[in-house]
Parts: sequence; C-alpha cells; structure tokens
Amino acid sequence: MSSKQFVSEPRIRLVLLHRFSDIMVIPVSAMLTHGLIYKTWAMDSFLALSVAMSMVIALWLYPAIGLYRAWRGESTGKELLNASQAWTFNFLILAFLLYFTENADATRIEYFSVWFFAGLSGLLLVRSCVRAVLNRARRSGRNQTHVVIVGDNGLATSTINTVRDAEWAGYNVRGYFGEGVIQGEKRLGGFHEIDKYLEKAKDRVDQVWIAMPLSKEKEINQILEELRFATQDVRLIPGIEGFRLINNSVTQVADMPVINLQVSPMSGMNRLIKAIEDRTLAAFILLGISPIMIALAIGVKLSSPGPVFYRQERVSRSGKPFMMYKFRSMPVDTEKNGVQWGNAGTKATSKFGQFIRRT
Repeated sequence: MSSKQFVSEPRIRLVLLHRFSDIMVIPVSAMLTHGLIYKTWAMDSFLALSVAMSMVIALWLYPAIGLYRAWRGESTGKELLNASQAWTFNFLILAFLLYFTENADATRIEYFSVWFFAGLSGLLLVRSCVRAVLNRARRSGRNQTHVVIVGDNGLATSTINTVRDAEWAGYNVRGYFGEGVIQGEKRLGGFHEIDKYLEKAKDRVDQVWIAMPLSKEKEINQILEELRFATQDVRLIPGIEGFRLINNSVTQVADMPVINLQVSPMSGMNRLIKAIEDRTLAAFILLGISPIMIALAIGVKLSSPGPVFYRQERVSRSGKPFMMYKFRSMPVDTEKNGVQWGNAGTKATSKFGQFIRRT
C-alpha cells in the first residue's frame, strides 16, 4: 500500500478559504460599486439577480478553469493571470445569460463596467494576500509539500540546494536515492529501493523528483517502471540543457524548469476549452443527424413495443460510471434474467433491430 495519504485538514481548509474569499469578492465588489454609483447599498431585483447568477457561475467556472489547482512554486504573476481570465469569463457568461433571458438593461452599462474592474481588482487583491500569507507560512515550515529526490549527481545536488533556498515555495526534501553521497543530505536508499520506501515510509511523501540528465534514459525508464503503481506525482528535472531534446509539458517549481511526467494535461484553460469544444461539436453533429435519428426512433417504436432507447450503465476510462443510450434492437424482455455479455449474434432481435445491426 502506498504511503500517500488523503488530503490533510489544513489543505482542505486552505482550499475552502480560497473558494470562500473568491466567491465573496463578487457580492462585496457589487455592493461597493452600487454605493459608489447610486449612493445606496440597497440593490433592485435585477442587480441582485445578476450578483446571484455571477456567484453560481463562479462556483462552476473557477474550478473548471483551474483556479484551485496547486500553484505552489509557480510565479504569482501566472496565478493572477489565471484569476483575471476566470473573472473575465465569468462576466462574459453573465452577459450572455442576461441577454438571452431578456434581462439585459442598457441603462446599467456604467454600473457593470465599474463592477467588472472592481471585481477584478478585488479578486487580484485577495489572491495576492493569500499568496503572501502562504509564502510566509511556508518559510516558517508550515503547509509543506514533502519531496524525495532520485539522483546523486551534480544536478541532484543543485536541485536540493535550490529548493532549500526557495523557502517561500514550501518544499521539504526528505532525502535522496542514489549510489553516491551528497554531503549533508540524508540517503534513503539506492535507485531500486524507491518503491519499497514509498510503501513503508512512515513520513508522508507527496512527490518524487527525478534529478537526472536525459542522457540517463535507460536508468530513468527503469525508475519509472518501478514507480508505475506509485500514487505520488512524479516529475523529471533534466537540467536546462535537456530542453532542446524533447517537447513535453514544462512548468516552474521554485524557479526551476520541471518536466511533468505523470500529471493530467486536462486542467485549467485546456479543460474548459475542451469541454466547450466537445459540447459544441456534439450539438452540431446531433443537429445534422437528427432526421436519421427521428426515423430510427419511429422504426424502433413501430416494430416492437417498449422504449425507443436501450440504456445500460458502463464505466468510463477514469472509472466513473455513466449511462449509455442506444437505439433498442432487442425485445424488452430479452435480458429479463440479467445482462448477458457477448454472443450478440445469438440474441433475439426485432426485425427493425436486425436492420439497425446490419447497417
């Protein structure tokens, strides 16, 4: 069993603090804007509805756009840029909803313009303050991410030294794996003892950093093979000279270039764009094939009593169950004794169902 634990209570509280403060920026900035323009705090129903809608949008949008992903070790500017994008998308979606629900009010352009900049400023201020508090806490040894280093060469030594100097990033190096000696650092074992250590380690380990040049490809592959069941994040630090040789996902950790090896690319803006793209393409495709689907639905209904669609629970790639729908080709009582997998050719089908399966 891996040593990686569930998310600790302090980190849960941190996430809740982030979410609460980000959401509260919306009504607070809206009220301040209202007081500035209309000299009163009391909002009419239209503006109150707009604020409520913006808060609901934020509850979905901010996590989807990656605002609550781990920003540890990355620049403050990058986090604030992401926050700016999140607030801008929030406002665009709100404007879209107000327009298409016929709640748009052209007389409130001044209010919404000021609210946009007030909300943006508030969100950036809150994010900057939380980041400053976190950096201070991490310098004092709290809110740490625990790391083990794989490597015993100069690159591993420089990596450890850089992490030690970047106290604001909050990385705690537990030790290193290798055959050589790094002065002043704790050796946890040889290159092929990492997996055993992770299984038996009493101390929590969050990430494994492989600090080896790309010329050590064979050794790196062996280490990755041994870590294939590890639940910790695995990162490669190849040294800056290696970046000309590959084209992988790169990020900054404690001001060091790091290549991500086992992290999902579907995060932040990528995830939002992918979701919009999938749904937009699906809508156009469904619209284009709707005449065929209507004809199939009529054929299924006329050829056999029962529902048009056959539904069955399946499991996605990530292990999440979902409900699958397809046009029914069998009589409704075919699987009354339970689902039977395989042998599709021997199962009873309606006449129209035979046509569906052939074509």
